[in-house]
Amino acid sequence: MKWLTIENSENADDPQFPEWARTVGITDHGLVFVPAGLAGSEDEVAMCMLYDGTESHLYRNHTYVPADWMAAEFPKTIEACKSIVLKAQAAMRSSIH
Repeated sequence: MKWLTIENSENADDPQFPEWARTVGITDHGLVFVPAGLAGSEDEVAMCMLYDGTESHLYRNHTYVPADWMAAEFPKTIEACKSIVLKAQAAMRSSIH
């Protein structure tokens, strides 16, 4: 698993997020893991994750789950998950070149 932290926007009007909320994990197969806290409650996400048997990772005391699973189970996170995945993919591409 490779861990990346996406930078906060330099635009003063954009919301600023803590580091854990901007950190993503990317597997060797390109699966992106996002912070469970995106849904609001890590505990609620953890209960759903355990019920489904969904893979998760603990990193710096925060739980990370697959972005596609998060978007499907917690529809209010769809846009955030899409944005995070696109930013993670762009960061991975730029680190290759």
